[in-house]
Amino acid sequence: MPRPTFPDTRTLQMPDSSFKVEPKGTIMGIGGWFRGDRGKDRDDQGVTVELTPIGGPPELDFLFIEVPAVDILRAIDGWKWLSLVGLTVIAVSAFGEVFLRDGTGAVFQIDTIEGKLSKVANSIRELTAMLQNSEARDELLFGGLVIGARNRGLILEPGECYDFKIAPILGGQMSVDEIEKLSFTVKLHIAGQLHEQVKDVPPGTTIDQVTISS
Repeated sequence: MPRPTFPDTRTLQMPDSSFKVEPKGTIMGIGGWFRGDRGKDRDDQGVTVELTPIGGPPELDFLFIEVPAVDILRAIDGWKWLSLVGLTVIAVSAFGEVFLRDGTGAVFQIDTIEGKLSKVANSIRELTAMLQNSEARDELLFGGLVIGARNRGLILEPGECYDFKIAPILGGQMSVDEIEKLSFTVKLHIAGQLHEQVKDVPPGTTIDQVTISS
């Protein structure tokens, strides 16, 4: 389907005209998203893509999405400020959360809510075993929210993922009513730049708006 387009400058206005952040530094306009080369098949940090099927309950079929490798690499370019050197992408969730493994086989997750890279399992086998449990699916894949979104008629098309209308880091609510569909590449790249800009803002800082420039 056609990729969503944005004007050169996009302003995200908070519901109450302001929000407070918990991390620490300064905030600036979020610019240059999709800075990466659209034709490359390997990230500048050596990140590669080898999507791996994860078996289990039927709902896992829609809790993960298939995304072309080039789009995954374009999207994680917005997260280059994290240490992703040498990691391999193995899966992408319906909410655009990316799972990667390192050279030892350990599995990590790019957490788009907290804005960090977290170890979630010692191996793909261990991750698969974890995801047989509904609580783990809710924690790692937002399983309940995905089912709720589908029940609302929000069925993902190729290249799409779920997102919240207003990012939780900006004060948005993580509820079924606040879910929308968005291009995976757009969602993940912008989320990475957003977290990069707010990660060093002093606790309690009030920010009126965030501007995203192309």
